Amino acid sequence: MKRAVSRRLVRLCSLIFAGLLGVMSSPALAAHGTISITNARSRVVQVTIDKTYRGEVSAGKRRTFSAGLGRSVVEIRAPGGSLLTREVVDVRPGRVIALSASPSSGHVRVENRSGADLRLLIDGESRGSLLIGRSKELELRTGRHEIVATYRQHGAERTLQTSTMVLQRGELDSIVLRPADTTRVRIENETGRRAAVRIDGEARGTLEDGKSRLFEVTPGPHRLALMVGERELDGTTLDARRYADNAFIAEVRLGELVVVNPLPIPVEVTVNGGRERRVAAMGRASFRRLEPGRVTVTITRETGESLLSAEARIRAGDDTSVTVPEPRRGVALVMNDVPRTARVLIDGVVAAKVPGLGEHRMELSLGAHPVIAIDDDGRLLMAGELDVGRYDTAIFVVGSAQARLDLGPVTCAIH
Repeated sequence: MKRAVSRRLVRLCSLIFAGLLGVMSSPALAAHGTISITNARSRVVQVTIDKTYRGEVSAGKRRTFSAGLGRSVVEIRAPGGSLLTREVVDVRPGRVIALSASPSSGHVRVENRSGADLRLLIDGESRGSLLIGRSKELELRTGRHEIVATYRQHGAERTLQTSTMVLQRGELDSIVLRPADTTRVRIENETGRRAAVRIDGEARGTLEDGKSRLFEVTPGPHRLALMVGERELDGTTLDARRYADNAFIAEVRLGELVVVNPLPIPVEVTVNGGRERRVAAMGRASFRRLEPGRVTVTITRETGESLLSAEARIRAGDDTSVTVPEPRRGVALVMNDVPRTARVLIDGVVAAKVPGLGEHRMELSLGAHPVIAIDDDGRLLMAGELDVGRYDTAIFVVGSAQARLDLGPVTCAIH
């Protein structure tokens, strides 16, 4: 029985061997060769032969692939698609071509501890984003690389950190991205005028009206101000945060009018025909919160006589000063104490017609002026002189207290 079993086994082996010889000698198999790939890397690799994906080779494993006879292009890539090896081989019948996916690259682990979402660029090419608190491991070819981490602030990409390294084959390097040492504040000047910028009391240049600029500061609170000389147009304390679009817009748009009165008499001031203010002798008064632009300033004596009517330009955040001028003319008051109308001649010219028991106020040039008062019939009522000064009112009284001369009809010029 043992001999029968042995004969059967010998016969079975003979059949199997004959079958194998037949397969090996078949035209289909004879038209292909074998490529053997050994993966000595720590990660899986992907194999492409003649632009056709053929599968993966696990880390530390070997796998064979059949290929057509002749010239073939074998590419071995990392799972992300980066090329590790590219070989051109000559495939022959019955020949096994051995290739090795040995490490021709290294890895870089980037950890984001900056406190902001970042964008990574390697050798000038974007490699995606890296969120706060996350890390990313990148496979790079051996050699020198520049890794740049950027963040977006005030509408532009800002560089947080630049790292340069020379990566060795199979090496694992690491980069930790830390918080920025500085941040930026945009200051915009809408005050209506050119102004100097001060940050924490330090001069940082000037800004034209309507312009803005970025200023680099350390994170934390800062005193920001726009100045003209030592006058602050607008200011604020700003807590400048890392990566935020920190901004301060100075918007001082109101001005102030200051009226200075050096005269020994009080005056009345009107602005644009509306706002009024009494300014004491040798005093001053302010009209605050005026819109920028031109205003009309009218200054009169308390009795109404004009001293000045002029335009003043109000500038945002500034004081505009107007000084009361010295009077060029004086004021005279004619009082008629008689019950009939008096015509008053000054310097030979009729200057006023004053009703009985009435009075009339007028402006005259400075100095002495002869005065004659007559009635409607031309008879003299009073004669005298007015001494007109800058500030005090000169008074002339037509009445019984003064001597009357009956000079008959008086000839005068009536203007």
